[in-house]
Parts: sequence; structure tokens; C-alpha cells
Amino acid sequence: MQTVTKKLATFALTLSLCAAFVCALSLFTADFTGTTSWIAPTASAAVQAPANVVFRNAKNQVIGESRPYPYDRIQRGEWYCATITAPRYPARVRIRTAVGVIQQFTINGQYYHVDTVPTNPSHDDMRFAVIDPTNGHTYIECRLPIGRR
Repeated sequence: MQTVTKKLATFALTLSLCAAFVCALSLFTADFTGTTSWIAPTASAAVQAPANVVFRNAKNQVIGESRPYPYDRIQRGEWYCATITAPRYPARVRIRTAVGVIQQFTINGQYYHVDTVPTNPSHDDMRFAVIDPTNGHTYIECRLPIGRR
């Protein structure tokens, strides 16, 4: 009879300790003063880096519309590298040209897309879009400037 009483007392003590732990945990996560909670801050408190797409040619020179000549465009058939970053991962990347979508894929970190510029002029106006897959919000859309130097 003593062992049954001892086991019941141990079980009751264990349950009361678990209940005390849950109560203490709820006090730490409660928001009494209107500030963020102690354990997990709200999503608005997180600092988000902006989405970015940077184009580079075979000589590792940055290509862009705001760059001075001859780095303001890239020639057809030339190799390029697009460095793609997003504020949150996973993110969806969509590459679209004047005739439609060429590629669409998901990235889980900074991504380097290496390819050659299409030689077909109907594939001009190549645009890279970084999209949030949860709600479809477009973070950024950048145009790869294609043309003669």
C-alpha cells in the first residue's frame, strides 16, 4: 500500500510542476505593457533587407541601365550572371521575355543565375521578378538591358 501511495504522490508532484512551468511560460510570453513579447518578437520588429537583382557580364562588370557606356547594356549571345537576393526565403524567381515566361523557380537563399543572352531578338525585354510565394507579392522586377555596344 505504501508503494501505491508513494507513486501517486510522485505523479501528483510531477503534474503540479508541469502546471507551474506552463503558468510561468505563459507569464513570460504575455504582453502586459504593449511591447513585444519576451520570447518571440513580432514580425514587424524584424528588419527586412530589400530584394535585389544585379547583372554582371563575363568580365565581372556590373551591367545596368544607370551605368555609363559601355556597361549600360549586354550584347546578344554574351554570357551574364544575375545575382538574386530576396528579403524572405523561400522566394520565387520568374524570368520573362517579350514572348512569355522562360523560367520560373524557387530559391532558398542568395542565387546566382548564369546564362547567355538569347540571340533571338524576339526574346528582348528580359525581366527578372522576385516574388513572395505565399501571397504573390512582387518584391522587385528588373530588366536586363540587351543591345549593341
